[in-house]
Amino acid sequence: MFTGTDFSYNGILASSFGLLVVNVGSKDSDRPFGLQREIRETSRIDGKNSYHGLSNEPLEFTITLAREEE
Repeated sequence: MFTGTDFSYNGILASSFGLLVVNVGSKDSDRPFGLQREIRETSRIDGKNSYHGLSNEPLEFTITLAREEE
């Protein structure tokens, strides 16, 4: 269950503009929440693997914002 209502973007809190999060993603999302990554490596002639790093997929999700009335 999502319980937070505030977030920051570029170091600025959304609440300073009267915005709050009312929904994140959807119930029918087919993607796990979290960072997806792939290990980049190649096999060498001697049977060992050479590590070249990680490839990260961007973390994308939909949020719905609402403005608080004062």
